[in-house]
Amino acid sequence: MILKSITFVLVAIFVANVSFAQSKADIIKSIKKEFKDINDDNSYTKVVLENEEFMEQMTDRGGSLTGYYKEEKLRKIVEWVGVSNGIYISEYYFKEEQLIFVYRAFKAVVYDIKKGEVDYDQTGVKFEGRYYFNDKTLIDSVTTGTNPFKGEPANFPAEVDKDLQLLAKKKK
Repeated sequence: MILKSITFVLVAIFVANVSFAQSKADIIKSIKKEFKDINDDNSYTKVVLENEEFMEQMTDRGGSLTGYYKEEKLRKIVEWVGVSNGIYISEYYFKEEQLIFVYRAFKAVVYDIKKGEVDYDQTGVKFEGRYYFNDKTLIDSVTTGTNPFKGEPANFPAEVDKDLQLLAKKKK
């Protein structure tokens, strides 16, 4: 009897873990489809903030914060910040006004050996991060390289609120 009980509990735990993993995989699959749909759509209304309109301090190469709206709903935010040694890119994707995905990258400028100088038109990816969210909770992340960004991925939903407010203010 005890052996049957233990077997039942172990099977129940295994089934629960497998079903959770499948639902997580299904959620990520859905997010990837939404991400593709957002990027494939070219009919957005754009709101752009430049430099000090969204940054506390101007950087060497400036920056921009662009909100992409469809039918008055924010679908995507792209933050581009140029610094002396590269470019920081953050992209935030929304479904039903909820953050579902964040892509972050740092692209370092390339030193041209032949010219003996930095080529600001060429960059090499030094970091990439993909962060998947469900109901404001980080459910998965995939990163490569050394992360130069400040802040924890779990805090992205709260951190993006500042950008949302700035874009909404300019949109009016």
